[in-house]
Amino acid sequence: MFETQRKALIEAENNKHLYKKWSLDLKRAEQYLQTETAKKNTLLEELHSLEKRVEQLERLSFSTLFYTVVGKKIDEIDERQQSVLTTQLKYKEAVRTVEDLEKEIDEYKRKLQQIEHAKEDYEHVFDEKRLSIIQHNPELHQQLSDFELREAQLYAELHELDDVFEAGKRAASAIKDALNTIQSARNYSTYDIFFGGMIATGLKHQRMDDASHDIHKAQTALRHFQEELMDLEELTDHSLEIGNFLTFADYFFDGFIVDLTVHNRINESKLQVENMENTVNQLLEQVLTQQEKQKSELHHVQTRYQQLVKEA
Repeated sequence: MFETQRKALIEAENNKHLYKKWSLDLKRAEQYLQTETAKKNTLLEELHSLEKRVEQLERLSFSTLFYTVVGKKIDEIDERQQSVLTTQLKYKEAVRTVEDLEKEIDEYKRKLQQIEHAKEDYEHVFDEKRLSIIQHNPELHQQLSDFELREAQLYAELHELDDVFEAGKRAASAIKDALNTIQSARNYSTYDIFFGGMIATGLKHQRMDDASHDIHKAQTALRHFQEELMDLEELTDHSLEIGNFLTFADYFFDGFIVDLTVHNRINESKLQVENMENTVNQLLEQVLTQQEKQKSELHHVQTRYQQLVKEA
């Protein structure tokens, strides 16, 4: 009987924790959607002011746009062309982010609806368990209740740490993909310097076009990682230093157009992404340390609980 009620308490505590977590995530996603929507609209207005024929530019592929500057020296590239292309990159990133957030908000609402009675369910299970202990062994009531509550909290915290770790791994993987793509562009750029030719130049530009898509994926993964880190701090006693990952894509795209034409600027883009990779990996190490600490305490609580029940 004790074991069945213990498992029910753990499940109820986890659902209560998830409801609070998803509520926080939903609120942040709605706020971020509002910010990104405003940003998207501002960028669109900026595009119109920079280029009246922006609609025509939108119909062209990203790679095709870059062929408008192929063959020109860096000091001959029209400054307005660079501004239009850079702003267009940021606009497309904002559009993608808005679409992602709208889907995420719908998903959070769906999840919350499934466990909307989580708090009431938890209170019911906890009261049922407490009364059972009082009836069968009043002396154990306080001790077992404390252990069970701490066990349920540790499970919830471990679930949160798992979420953070998985989000961090996805971010690290997305950054690695972007690095590989930029490295490929760097290799073509090296070939272009020594041998030249439209084919090498075109391949370099295609790889940087691919990098823009990879950077969007990395930005999305970093945003989710940051949200999980914020959840960890708000829902548990754990605290990790949270960097601002949300401007990573904009920071990267600011020098992106010039990076296409100058080899050493491609190296700078690669360095930016490598620095972010190091930051994510350092945070993952800290999360692993926290997980091991929680698992050790959980093992101690479970062992002591079993001893008390056996000795009763």
